[in-house]
Amino acid sequence: MTTRMTINGVSTCAEAGTEKYERFQSGIGRRRRTLVQYDYRHPIDRELFSCVKPTLD
Repeated sequence: MTTRMTINGVSTCAEAGTEKYERFQSGIGRRRRTLVQYDYRHPIDRELFSCVKPTLD
């Protein structure tokens, strides 16, 4: 999966304290679903939190 949020599979969320999200579609034919990829870089230890869910809630 190639997205605007990744380059060669590495997240572009590089600055501490930033968050990014992107909607994309996954699946084939009628089984196509819209999902959201969310990335957040912690401001102190710069650890990356990333998840894929149906909504941002």
